[in-house]
Amino acid sequence: MGRITRGWNLAKLSWGVLQRDRSLAWFPILSSIASFIAVVAVAIPGYLVVGLDERSAGQFVVGALIAFVATFVAIYFNVALVSCARRSFEGADTTVAEGLEAANGRLGVIFRWALLATTVGLLLRLLEERLPLAGRIAVWIVGAAWTVATYFVVPVLAFEEVGPIDALKRSGTIVRKNWGEAVIGNVGISAAVFLVSVLVALPLGVLGMVSVGTSVGVLSIVLFVLAAAVLLVGAIVGSTLTQIFNTALYAYANTGTVPGGFDAGDMRAAFTAKKRGGLLG
Repeated sequence: MGRITRGWNLAKLSWGVLQRDRSLAWFPILSSIASFIAVVAVAIPGYLVVGLDERSAGQFVVGALIAFVATFVAIYFNVALVSCARRSFEGADTTVAEGLEAANGRLGVIFRWALLATTVGLLLRLLEERLPLAGRIAVWIVGAAWTVATYFVVPVLAFEEVGPIDALKRSGTIVRKNWGEAVIGNVGISAAVFLVSVLVALPLGVLGMVSVGTSVGVLSIVLFVLAAAVLLVGAIVGSTLTQIFNTALYAYANTGTVPGGFDAGDMRAAFTAKKRGGLLG
C-alpha cells in the first residue's frame, strides 16, 4: 500500500511541474494529431494498393510502415517533451518550439531507434501468433524484459550522444543499477489520472444514456462527447505526467540530485528496491 501511495505522491509532484510549465502538455496533443495524420497518409494509399481481402506480404508491409510511423512520431514528441521537462526542473518556462528544436537535433537517432523498436515489436508479435502456448509465454517474458530494458531510452536519446544500440544498453544499465519503483510510480500516475477521469466522465455518460430516446436527445450526444473529451484529456495528462516522472528519475539516477519540484524522500525511495534485489538482478 505504501508503494501505491508513493506513486500517487509522485503523480502529484509531476502535476506540480506541469502546472508551472503547461506547454509540456502540448507535446502529447501534437503527437496524437501528427500520428493520426501520418498513419492515415500511409494506410489509405497502402491498403488501396494491396487490398483488404486477405492477409498478404503487401498487407504486412503496410502494417509495418504504419507501426513504424506511429512509433517514430511518438518517440519524436516524447524526446521533445523530456527535453523541456528537464529544463522545467531548473525553473525554466519552456516553449513547444524549444522542445521541437531539441528533437530535431536528435532526428537521426530517433529514426534509427524507431526502426529498431518497430522491428523488435513486429518480431515478437509474429512469434506470438505462430508459437504454441509455451512459446507464447516465452515471448511474453521477452517482451516484458524488453519493456523494462527500454524504460529510460527516451531520456537517453534526448540527453546523451549515443546511437540506438548504445541507448538500449545505457537504459538497461540505469535500470539494473537503480531499479526500484519506477513502474509503481507509473501505475500510481496512471491510476490517479484514470480515476479522476472516470469520476468525471462516468456521470456524464450515465446522464447521456438516460437522455437517449427522450425529447432532449441532442443533450445525450453532447454528454457523450463531453465524457469522451474528459477521457481524452485524461489520457493526454497521464502521458505527460508519466514522461515528466521518467525524466525526473533519469536525472536523479544520473546525478543523485533531486530535480526541482520533486521531493527528496520520494525520489530516494524510488531507488531503494535494488538493495533488496532488483527486478533485473
